[in-house]
Amino acid sequence: MARPRCWMGLCRVDLLIPGASSLKDRRSVVRSLLEQCRRRFNLSAAELGPDGSHQEASLAFSLVASCSSEAQGRMAALESFLLRGEEVGPFEILHREQEVWCDDDFSPGTAES
Repeated sequence: MARPRCWMGLCRVDLLIPGASSLKDRRSVVRSLLEQCRRRFNLSAAELGPDGSHQEASLAFSLVASCSSEAQGRMAALESFLLRGEEVGPFEILHREQEVWCDDDFSPGTAES
């Protein structure tokens, strides 16, 4: 029997938070955005840094899906949400990148099946 395919998506976003005058201000914006994305899109989300910066933040979002169209659709919806948030929210997107790939793209490793 063939193994089912697994599709993964990754999105990285670098933000500028111009209104943040302290780490507390930055943390408030970042935590709110991460939680909204987790709830809305059922994905994993994390802040990557940089530590100590009041106005910059790097975030990562990841998801797993059973088909390419689901993964692509959820990643597109996330991107649209972030762009809409940039228009009305307290942050600017400095850089963003995303990718969707299949587990077929991985070469066999040493993990046992």
